[in-house]
Amino acid sequence: MRAFSPTVTLTRRKDSPSSSSRSAKCTTTTTTTKACLTTTRTHPFSAPLKASHRRLHIRATNDDDDSKKARKEEDKEDNSLSSPWAQPGYKGAWVSQQDDRTQILVVVSIWIGLCLLTYVSCAKVGPFVEELVPDFVFQFSKRTWPLLGLTYVLAGAAHFALPEGFDAMVPHENAFGGLWKLPGSKRFHVNWTGACEIVGGLGTLSLVVDPNSSLGKVSAFALFALTLAVTPANTYMFTNNSPGPLPPDATEEMMVLTPPQHFARGLLQVFLLTMLWGVATG
Repeated sequence: MRAFSPTVTLTRRKDSPSSSSRSAKCTTTTTTTKACLTTTRTHPFSAPLKASHRRLHIRATNDDDDSKKARKEEDKEDNSLSSPWAQPGYKGAWVSQQDDRTQILVVVSIWIGLCLLTYVSCAKVGPFVEELVPDFVFQFSKRTWPLLGLTYVLAGAAHFALPEGFDAMVPHENAFGGLWKLPGSKRFHVNWTGACEIVGGLGTLSLVVDPNSSLGKVSAFALFALTLAVTPANTYMFTNNSPGPLPPDATEEMMVLTPPQHFARGLLQVFLLTMLWGVATG
């Protein structure tokens, strides 16, 4: 018998017209893309256009810098007209005519010194005085401490009666060697601090009627915090010789405080803070 031998016939598959056309299209597209890229890279105007754009960008940047400098100069002119004490060395002010680093060092040292003196006065001096004087004298004195609220009520009312004078106490932008950057207008800060002094003072006065009034203690603590918050205004009077609130017929001598007077104002602030702390925690 003859063995069965399977025969396998191999045939070459011809590409269909559609596949050939797709291949041709892909080849054409690839060639066109390469040609476009080559044309873009070698376009004779591409380099000048880039250089022109670069010059325009640099010019716009320089214009922005010039406009910022112009605005700063305008601000300086406005300060010199409306607030001459914003200028370095106004009426012999030593701190404001120093370089920025020295101004910052002096101002920060003043603030740290006031905080340390306040802490020592509240934590050490107050208890020492309480033990030193007779108890009935101290208790009688302590009952009068809430009357300090009346001082703040009057001071807060003065914010609205003499706003221009308190405006002068608000540091100008970039004061203290560029350290001071507070948003809001001067009058805004004069108004809200004045309102807080009136409200806090009235609340503290409630302790005169009720020595255990929670409202009075909270108000005294709020005035303590507010007094710390307005410390930069008092510092500004020292660093820049800003006049502060003065009567219309103020003399030249009244417009500038002497160094001993500034020192006395600093001690007065420590005393007020100590009294308020005693009222709030007593």
